[in-house]
This record gives sequence, structure tokens and C-alpha cells, in this order.
Amino acid sequence: MPAKSKSPEAAQHKLWKAELKDLKANRHKVVKNFTALHFAACKEVRQAELAVAKAKKALDAAAVKRGRLMTKNEKAENAALRNFDRRIAILNGRLGL
Repeated sequence: MPAKSKSPEAAQHKLWKAELKDLKANRHKVVKNFTALHFAACKEVRQAELAVAKAKKALDAAAVKRGRLMTKNEKAENAALRNFDRRIAILNGRLGL
């Protein structure tokens, strides 16, 4: 077996290896914690998505209802003005206007 080096570079190399080992272990712990939290968060995300879908459905229904009311109002307005417009056109024709 070769003799162990006691140079400053070897000591620094040893520290870096130890730090790397600690960082990898800590990273693994964080990943494990986030994986555990992910399952809890998934439920909340699904609930939020369902709430958004429900709100979109309500908005779409309200938009359809608004469209129907607008169409109904336009038809009623045209029907109300039809007799006036007809009589005005007749009188304009008789007067030659």
C-alpha cells in the first residue's frame, strides 16, 4: 500500500470528498421530504383544479344565458319597432321623401 500523502492538496481533496458526501446525503433527504410532501400537495392541487373547472363551468353557463337574453332582447326590440318603421316608410313613400 502506498504511503498516505500529508500534503495540503491531499488534505483539501479529502475535505472536498467529505463535503460532497454530506451534500449528497442532505440532497437525498430533501428529495425524500419533497416526495412525501408531493402526495399531500397533489390532493390540494386536484381540489384547486376541480374548483377552477367548476368556476369555468359556471362562467360558461352564465355566458350562454347572457347570449340567450341578448338575442331575446334584440328580437323584442325589433318587433316593437317594426310597426313604427313600417308606418314611417309608408308615409315617406306617399310624401315622396
